[in-house]
Amino acid sequence: NKEDIDFLVVDNNDVFAWLKDQAKKGVKSSQRHLASLLYWGTEGVKRNIDAAKQLYKYGAEQKDPVALFNYGLTLLKV
Repeated sequence: NKEDIDFLVVDNNDVFAWLKDQAKKGVKSSQRHLASLLYWGTEGVKRNIDAAKQLYKYGAEQKDPVALFNYGLTLLKV
């Protein structure tokens, strides 16, 4: 859900903002990259595993095999 992305992820970085915008538009690669940044807390992005899990879930629902795999890993780590 596009509104969930607004709620889940907050950062003032320009690249982060662009990725967030693309993720809201359903761009799978942006959802994956944003999820990875959030999961690991890299590139100056605050770690947020719950937000990362949600983004991986969106990708999995779109039949993105990488997102599906990563979503499964996040579920196992809970």
